[in-house]
Amino acid sequence: MASNDDIMEILVKLTEGQTEIKGSLHSVNTRLNKIELVQEEIKEIVEVLEEVTGKHEIKIKVLERRPV
Repeated sequence: MASNDDIMEILVKLTEGQTEIKGSLHSVNTRLNKIELVQEEIKEIVEVLEEVTGKHEIKIKVLERRPV
């Protein structure tokens, strides 16, 4: 049977690991938020480009770039 010291050591390690995971998740969430913001700016740019050049022309260019 594990001693109280062993149990405390395990609990401390678990708590430290949980803190590291929370920090990593916070970092991932921050990066995801930045990506989502950039994605919105890109979406707006694509919409404007579609209006300027025409949707059909863009679709043709996309198809031309795909390998056969």
